[in-house]
Amino acid sequence: MGGGTMPFGRGREKDRLDIHHHLDMMALSGRLYLAPLGKDIHRVLDLGTGTGIWAMEMGMSLPPYSCEIRVPPNVAFQVDDIEDDWTYEAPFDYIHSRYLACAISDWPRNTKPGGWVEFQDFDFKYYSVDGSLKDDMPLTKWDNLMIEASIASGREGCPGPRLKGFIEDAGFENVTEEVFPFPIGMWPKDKKLKEMGAYNLFQRLEGLEGITLGLFTRFLGWSREEILVFLTDVRKDLKNPKIHPCYNLLPPTATTAEGQTMADAGQNKTSSGLRVLVIGAGITGLLVAQGLKKVGVDHIVFESEPSAAHYRAREWSIGMHWSLPSLERILPVDLWDRLREAQNDPFYESPPEDVFPLLNSQTGEILKNMPLPKTVRVSRRKMRALCSEGVVVKYDKTLTGISYEPSGTGVTATFSDGTTAHGTTLIGSDGPRSKVRELLLGPEKAAATSLEIAHNNLVVEYGEAEKALFLRRIHPIFYCGFHPKGYTTFVSIQDVPDNSKPEIWRFQIVVSWLGTRDPTLDDASRLSLLKKLAESMADPFRSAIMWIPDGTPVPGNDISYWVTIPWNSRGGRATLAGDAAHPLPPHRGQGLNHCVGDVSHLVDALKKVQDGESELAEAVAGYEEEMIKRGAKEVESSFQNAMMVHDWGRLSESPLLKNSLGKG
Repeated sequence: MGGGTMPFGRGREKDRLDIHHHLDMMALSGRLYLAPLGKDIHRVLDLGTGTGIWAMEMGMSLPPYSCEIRVPPNVAFQVDDIEDDWTYEAPFDYIHSRYLACAISDWPRNTKPGGWVEFQDFDFKYYSVDGSLKDDMPLTKWDNLMIEASIASGREGCPGPRLKGFIEDAGFENVTEEVFPFPIGMWPKDKKLKEMGAYNLFQRLEGLEGITLGLFTRFLGWSREEILVFLTDVRKDLKNPKIHPCYNLLPPTATTAEGQTMADAGQNKTSSGLRVLVIGAGITGLLVAQGLKKVGVDHIVFESEPSAAHYRAREWSIGMHWSLPSLERILPVDLWDRLREAQNDPFYESPPEDVFPLLNSQTGEILKNMPLPKTVRVSRRKMRALCSEGVVVKYDKTLTGISYEPSGTGVTATFSDGTTAHGTTLIGSDGPRSKVRELLLGPEKAAATSLEIAHNNLVVEYGEAEKALFLRRIHPIFYCGFHPKGYTTFVSIQDVPDNSKPEIWRFQIVVSWLGTRDPTLDDASRLSLLKKLAESMADPFRSAIMWIPDGTPVPGNDISYWVTIPWNSRGGRATLAGDAAHPLPPHRGQGLNHCVGDVSHLVDALKKVQDGESELAEAVAGYEEEMIKRGAKEVESSFQNAMMVHDWGRLSESPLLKNSLGKG
């Protein structure tokens, strides 16, 4: 290493680094490397070897020294400056480094043709999936100052996100990148991540003072006393169980220009070399990731929102019934067992045969108790949080283009920040206004149609136990009212954080009619309009609206649909799922059911590809044939329902009051 490049305290640093090695091994599922190395490996170089633990374990893993010895005879340590000219006479089969900013221009000439490089480094920008880490917290300030000090020292302050670009610029080929989250603390519910978080918290606290003193005193001008006072607050944040910090490890791998491809190496994660790019981190995309993770298919998720905290702040409830067996197959056992956490009311047990009460909202008369199979109703926000556990999402990635390898064996996604991602196939799960759908079909054919429905979607906390209990008398979860004047009112419990405190329960109230929302009205004016409509309603609808507290936001939703038609999937290299494949109005309540159905069929299809039981084109075509037929039928049914529930004449003679809301 060059002089002055390690401004960290030493002390117990060796033990801390060995603990961090254990963390890395946990994150990589026990693997020393990700590069698809073959068996003919003779020369390996570990840059910045630290305590030497990786090099020794790597040496012991290579024949003929697969045994437990202190320092294998095939391992030698050398002190040198990697930023000086390299003097090695023979090139290397594999070059590895951890936690070094990539500023070297001659790695390609020191790697054999067909050799591999792998550089593991962090995106040191801390984040929290649930928004618990705030910008004004001492931990965030420390993180930003560490990056600032690193840059001031002349080093790359946050190398991880730029590694892939550095390697590509250096002339390497077949560059791939994976992302591994590193939690700090024992807050994760996932067993592996919880253990990683515990080790990470320990090593972070152990190294905090040493790593900070060197950089802050030399490059930011802080005194030792100022640093120690500041670190007291940083430690409090690290130990606070209500703050859930993470950072990411990004280890790109690549081969030299004349080298073999990943598939040729034959050592990828799966026998098929399958790598899935998932566009969109809504519930559909996250379920795809969970399903692929469960069956061992390599994948990565990209989301246009800047972070999880920014993702679609509006809240609503969604139901599942016929899709529940499929959801159980998709989710890992631990998440399926915790599905209750995502329910609107986690204390409520749905009966095997449920009903959905439909009422005349003008008179309060029950028109029909519509039969339903066992139904689980979840909060969109909580369901998304549950499905995101253990899933790596690359945020702030807005898709702009899709290109296909001329060989017919790969797909590349291009993003607005100029980065690209390469995979075997791409799944568009990016919602009703899907960019993937637009790129597959063109803007005109892919365009969703907006319905002229004024749709007001409120989340309301009434603040009084008596009011909350009254609104759940008809049904503990949900009911719907239709008015002869064409108003539809939906009432659902949205969140029950404490079953013994009805005053803090929250409800979803939806009031809609044919027409458009007046864009000039503010929330107070919209609420006044809703209360005017409620004057002609009977309880419980009248009270549900009249009791809404002043100041409650009255957001609206754009109700749109697109009747599913086939697209060219380019031999299975691009397809759609969920709302991207069949955006539909919510008036039959089937959106999440069909999302789960899509994911179940798609994961099954891709597993067959991975297992060598099917070609990609055949598997995706089979998935699309079933999904497109099913999706188009549901879009049409949901569109007809959306029109009908706002037309009293049609509704009175409709099948809705005669039939249940089953899968068909």
